[in-house]
Amino acid sequence: MQFPENCETTTLEDMIEQYFEPELLTNDNKYRCESSICNSSLQDFEKSMEIDEYPNHLIINLARFQYDPVLQRRSKILTNVHYPQTIHLPNQNGENYFLYGVVMHSGNSAHNGHYYTYARNSQEVSLGKNSRWYKLNDSSVAPSSYNSFCRITETMSRDVAYILFYVRENVKPNLQSEMYPELMIAQVEEDNKDYKGLRQKRKQKRDFSFFPPDDSNRRDPPGPGGFNTGFEGSRMIF
Repeated sequence: MQFPENCETTTLEDMIEQYFEPELLTNDNKYRCESSICNSSLQDFEKSMEIDEYPNHLIINLARFQYDPVLQRRSKILTNVHYPQTIHLPNQNGENYFLYGVVMHSGNSAHNGHYYTYARNSQEVSLGKNSRWYKLNDSSVAPSSYNSFCRITETMSRDVAYILFYVRENVKPNLQSEMYPELMIAQVEEDNKDYKGLRQKRKQKRDFSFFPPDDSNRRDPPGPGGFNTGFEGSRMIF
């Protein structure tokens, strides 16, 4: 979704309205008519977009990166946008879409930066339940809020929303969507168990042991990553 030109701040509602506005194709941008009536000639044309079927999940990609002909490179658009928790699509008969996920890009350049996410349970949101927000940043997952997300975008100009996820109101979950979370939870729990075991093993390797074995005349070789301390019958293991 494109940003309005020469605008420091805008709203997502205005960008959606602009997206569906008819576009006049004239002058150098005329449309070639393939009909036999116009003999495949270039004609003035009005182009418009309509939604044939409204989706359960609406994913909005903001065109934050563009080519700068002056600098001859890609640049990042830092325009501030107001992101509502509820939006309406054109000709939608009053049906609501609720925000449940945001992918953020942090950085001033289009060539590098850092991505992190704000998210909450889409099924709970669709059914009108008060679902808690979380901030997911690499391996860190912490409770957050919609206000925290808005505060970041308003005060940190380089931290901007890149992709937004909305869910339609009162979407009934199907059988598959009810089964998958249980399988995913089991996989996550198993992965966490393996990770805790690995951390425990690493911790044990980092412990220092200076107690000599029963046979003081025997000197064991150092373990993996370790080295001999030079003390009789002792070793240091990382």
